[in-house]
Amino acid sequence: MSLRITRVDLHPERGIAAVERGRRHGNDRAGERLLERAVALAPRLTGELADSGVLEHDGDEVAVGFGVEYAPVLHAHPEWNFRGGHTARWLEEAMEQEAGDVLDSWAGAIRTELGGV
Repeated sequence: MSLRITRVDLHPERGIAAVERGRRHGNDRAGERLLERAVALAPRLTGELADSGVLEHDGDEVAVGFGVEYAPVLHAHPEWNFRGGHTARWLEEAMEQEAGDVLDSWAGAIRTELGGV
């Protein structure tokens, strides 16, 4: 008995769609991790700053920010000292600490999506 393959149908659109879904999910995961890290690093006095952290989704992009009006002022003064080892550059430091994990978030999400193709 022999096996003969006479035709192979490829569906690249399925693979491309899976990669796109994975990239979006990876962005979401990366944004969630960045927000979590930034909240942990944010200066604390009343907790209002940390509680104002938000993750916004805009199509293919995510953005992390803080909603209190004094957040940009605190972030602009790295020379100020904060209690408990917190820092004025909490968002910048969070991005630096999470940078390597962004690729892992994308890769993991894409890998998961491609498993369903």
